[in-house]
Amino acid sequence: MKLASIQRGSLLPLLAYVNLGYMKGMSKPEQFQLILGETIRANRKRVALSQAALAEKAGVSKRFLRDLEHGRTDVSVLNLLRISHELDVPLSELFQQIERTSFGLFIPGKQQAE
Repeated sequence: MKLASIQRGSLLPLLAYVNLGYMKGMSKPEQFQLILGETIRANRKRVALSQAALAEKAGVSKRFLRDLEHGRTDVSVLNLLRISHELDVPLSELFQQIERTSFGLFIPGKQQAE
């Protein structure tokens, strides 16, 4: 199965956080962790995997995956690669999804929409 894009509707909770100013006052790394976690969760739901199933397939603990999806932990590139592989999303596409939903928060020279 080659389905790298997530459905637009699955990112609505994330867009609500951004639009409602939920992330206002958070540091850039905290904002990135939150958006990364929401993006992983949306992709996990797209492929109909539970947290336990994805954690097992990717070789990480269920607690780690839960904390990652809630933006409460850092992730190594190797673990992110393992997770993206199990989600059938190339790592580059995962970062593109984050960029598309972050309204330029992490792109030099762009300002956050207020």
